[in-house]
Amino acid sequence: MDDAFLRWRAFPAPLPPPAFPAARLSWSARGALILVKRLAGRFGRVCLAEVLAGEASDKVLTHGLNWDPAFGLLRGGGRGAAFGTLRDLEKRGLIQVVMLEGTYPVLGVTDAGRAALL
Repeated sequence: MDDAFLRWRAFPAPLPPPAFPAARLSWSARGALILVKRLAGRFGRVCLAEVLAGEASDKVLTHGLNWDPAFGLLRGGGRGAAFGTLRDLEKRGLIQVVMLEGTYPVLGVTDAGRAALL
């Protein structure tokens, strides 16, 4: 066989990079994105910020969110840092506000957000 053919077979062309590489997400942003995905549009920005900040509010305790692995992920920065992280993810187009009929606005993950977690 031809050497050029063997080299081509042994070293295929590399895959193109993903649209939004996960490496560009900080660990806190990645954790917040995973939290939003795991809770699948069930909670709003305030509740998710309380979970990330490690605040044991009535709603967090009622729904057992204090046992979530992301609980207290941004404890050092408090609720302000959690809101900032969620706003940053929204500006990047990784999460979005979803209005479900008859409920309050909740956060959900976009297709770009799902791709960033791969």
